[in-house]
Amino acid sequence: MEKISGKKRFFTWINFIAGILYIFFVIYSLVALITGFEPVFHPSVTFAMKGAIGLSAYLCLYLTVVSFPKIKKQKPPLWVILGCLALFFLIALVDYVSQSYRIAGSVAIKWIIILVLLAIEGMLFGINWGLGKRNLQIFKNEMRKDILILKSSKNTFYIISSILLFLLFVFIHCNILLQVPRSGLDPSWQLITNWVHQKGIQFGNNYIFTYGPLGFLQVPIFPEFRFISFFYSILLLISLWHLFIIRNKQSFFSVCLFVFFTQWLDLYSFYPYLFCISSLLLFYNVKNKKILFISIIYNMLVGGSLVYVKFMYLPIVILTAFLIDIYLYYVRNRKILALPVFIVSLLVSWLLAGQKLRNIFSFFKLSLSVTKGYTEAMISGRPFPFLIFGIAIFILFLLIIKSYTIQNKKHKILERILFTLGCSISLFLAFKHGFVRHDGHVLLFFKGSYIVACTFLILDNIDLKNKIVIPSFLSILIFCVYLGGIYSSNSIPGWNTIKNSFCLTQRIVNKKQQLCDKQYEKRFIERYSSLRLYNKNIFADKTVDIYPWDQAEVIASDLNYKPRPLPQSYSCYTPELLELNAKVLISDPPDFILWQVKEIDNRLPSLMDGASWPAVLGMYTYYPENKNNILLSKQKNTNPLELVEQENIQCHLEESISLPQIENKMLWAQVDIKYTFIGKLLSLLWRPPTIDIDLELPNKHIVKRVIPGMMKTPFLLSPYIENTDDFRTLLLGGCVFSPVKDIKYTVNLPFFDKVINRKVGKKKIYEYFIDNNVKVALLVSEFPSQENISVKTIWKLSENDSVRPLHHINKIEYKDDSLYIQSVGRDPYLRLPPLPMKKGVKYALKIKANGPSMDFEIFYLTPETGYYNGNNRISFNGDGAFVLLPDNMRSDNVRLDTGTKAGEYVIKQLELLEIQERHHSELTVPSQWILNSDNYSQIKALHHIDKITFEKGTVKIHSTGNDPYLKLPPLPMEAGKQYALSIKATGPSDNFQLFYLTPQDQHYSEQNSIRFKSDDDFIVLPKNILYDNLRLDTGNKEGTYAIEKLEFFEVEDLNK
Repeated sequence: MEKISGKKRFFTWINFIAGILYIFFVIYSLVALITGFEPVFHPSVTFAMKGAIGLSAYLCLYLTVVSFPKIKKQKPPLWVILGCLALFFLIALVDYVSQSYRIAGSVAIKWIIILVLLAIEGMLFGINWGLGKRNLQIFKNEMRKDILILKSSKNTFYIISSILLFLLFVFIHCNILLQVPRSGLDPSWQLITNWVHQKGIQFGNNYIFTYGPLGFLQVPIFPEFRFISFFYSILLLISLWHLFIIRNKQSFFSVCLFVFFTQWLDLYSFYPYLFCISSLLLFYNVKNKKILFISIIYNMLVGGSLVYVKFMYLPIVILTAFLIDIYLYYVRNRKILALPVFIVSLLVSWLLAGQKLRNIFSFFKLSLSVTKGYTEAMISGRPFPFLIFGIAIFILFLLIIKSYTIQNKKHKILERILFTLGCSISLFLAFKHGFVRHDGHVLLFFKGSYIVACTFLILDNIDLKNKIVIPSFLSILIFCVYLGGIYSSNSIPGWNTIKNSFCLTQRIVNKKQQLCDKQYEKRFIERYSSLRLYNKNIFADKTVDIYPWDQAEVIASDLNYKPRPLPQSYSCYTPELLELNAKVLISDPPDFILWQVKEIDNRLPSLMDGASWPAVLGMYTYYPENKNNILLSKQKNTNPLELVEQENIQCHLEESISLPQIENKMLWAQVDIKYTFIGKLLSLLWRPPTIDIDLELPNKHIVKRVIPGMMKTPFLLSPYIENTDDFRTLLLGGCVFSPVKDIKYTVNLPFFDKVINRKVGKKKIYEYFIDNNVKVALLVSEFPSQENISVKTIWKLSENDSVRPLHHINKIEYKDDSLYIQSVGRDPYLRLPPLPMKKGVKYALKIKANGPSMDFEIFYLTPETGYYNGNNRISFNGDGAFVLLPDNMRSDNVRLDTGTKAGEYVIKQLELLEIQERHHSELTVPSQWILNSDNYSQIKALHHIDKITFEKGTVKIHSTGNDPYLKLPPLPMEAGKQYALSIKATGPSDNFQLFYLTPQDQHYSEQNSIRFKSDDDFIVLPKNILYDNLRLDTGNKEGTYAIEKLEFFEVEDLNK
């Protein structure tokens, strides 16, 4: 019998497999054509399958031409190769057209065309197969031989099994679904990371963040990044998986264990820590020089790109390259390879990310600044037991690794030292990542420790008879799983938790359900549309920026977003970053700013991009809005506030500083606090002590956290700004009476707060970590002037006004332009005369007084409430206040509570101010209908509802039985447009349901209904519903339901 070579045998097998795939795809196409719909596969899986089939058809034609003896010397005809490639692209093109353009019968048309193409492929396949029909018997005999070889060859079994396991590994860890966009801090940086790459924004001086130009690969949101992210994940996994392929063939069981133990981890939670160890394990497992060099080159190429995903991966990648080169130079006597390849990868990856080479140095400079300030600025959390557990795991790891590497005599001492260093570096970075920001990041340490234990236990050839190493690593695995479960759920994980974490079949089923979820795309679009809070038309093409985060709302609203270099203000924690943001704001300011004052970790609010505040206050004017953000518009005067140096103060920690009280001036500060060598060392190994600032105001004491790096640029110190309302008041000129009198800097060292002030030797404990000498530079500026706002006094308390004492007031006398009040008991209060207020105009009260207590309050009435209560009151400091009054406040019966103690109070100033503002009323998406006090009476109770009332801005529905429902009034909606519903309610049940009618169906039914929760912000409604007969089911239990918000508004058509 004639034989063919191993190469031809391989071609024959490929031919055979391609033929099977071809037959499968024909059946698949017939099913789609006959049934009228495609079998249930995720679109990406279907596309990949079609691509694989087209490629297999090409291989069939090519291999049958070149593999059999009769025509082995003939070249494959050019028309065959071109024809197969054309067929492959035609299949992809037809699929794309049919998916992109929804036409009647598109499914049938698509599959008829595909079947025709497949028929042509089949004809070519048969022709070429017929050319080698004399070798059919040879093919059958070789197939039998290959099957026998497959059964007896451990090598073949290992390779095929490893490939199958790798496919399973990819299926488990590579997420090809998109992140669902949301609002908030983390979702905003995820969305902007995708947006900057989509827009081609250059990193460096134009943009910088902890995630680099390839950061979108870790958190893909936009559809065009799905396959790129999936492909990159495969590249990362290959850098790990090739270790299995080139290792001892008898360790296949360890491969299975590795897949089993790591199935519950997401890729980026373990890959950075595993990168170093897996690269260093090449020393142990690869003796072939060519394979070793190829593996090193591949790992370094991947490592270079990893730096641009997240810059904080740089230390572990560069240290890995350094250790590899030490190994090559001193152990293998070879030239260094890893560092040069890593540098080349950095340059190539930078260019592939669409970045210009001239920006790479500024990117690294600023990214190093972000990384350098992270430990100092992002400290949080204090759970002591978990820190002890983390340190115990870290020390145990080091002892075990040291014990094992010393006993392992198979390798040279330098190899063992390098491997120990690699494991230690991975564990140390996992420890830093987990316990600097001691919140959910702690799970990263447990995952990192877990994966290092898995790798060390499974990938390396540990002697299974070792009575110390194996039990130790197994105990670490269990310890990490249980601690991670306790930390994430605040409970001890039971059997079901462990079972669900390690149930591979259930994980595969869940993954398949995700891939086959046909509603995913719809939910994605709905959630993205829900972020469109702002009306694009009012901004036109003007540029917009938003502080301090929430960029998701601006991007989703399709505004002309112009981000500052570091777009999320909480990450602006070094002088270089703060000055960069301020410099760009002054030189190239956006036309509009959406502004809020808020910070993380109880930081001093004015540190939020503090160096930019003089520019914001000096260059922008205020437009009032009902939303959380303040709209600031660029003024004609584009100069920032001028800061003039007032004085320099030398002080010490834990020492009070009296601030100068300068009338009609704002006080700014620039503070220099330095860490000692021990403090810097503690910061390197774990985290440094934190610093608080104690602020003494006239009526209260406030403690906030400060970051030394953020105080090295000027920040607003007085008046104190707590939130967005305070900033709004500042713009209105009302914060002149909220000065900070004294400040003091205090030190906190986690777990040692009680002893931090004790002396050890000649110094207090905190002085060993932080230099006790503090330099404070005070600067002053004028209050901002607003060209868009005018404030005028329309009423001033005088002796002609009738002020009526109500409680615990013995005598009232007006003299010397002041009102003297003699209180005889606690909680004295009086009634002011009717105030000259008009509906629709904004007002404020300006007050300055002194007395035994400065805890003043104003009680007022509203059209809905005719009695005084705790909800209708405003608390403020009577020593000087600018009080914005509510829009729904009645002008009569205003009650003023003067302090909480008996004695004499003197009101020196009490004025009513009218604030005239120019509105941008179309800033936010306009509501089509809002439930309020004017229209709630039009609601009709239909079933199990006793009465409907309006109290304190809330519609209350009193249900007397299960399944209460009501009918909404006809709503002013236009036919054919897309609308959405937003609701916020409380009650015995949160399961609400909206029933509607359509032109085709005039009956209420479950098919014509939408279920939602009582606090859903965004529910997209069908386009064909009739808005004159909407029925709302408020829960399914009896009781009182309170609807705080019910709003209908127009959204963009989701089909566009």
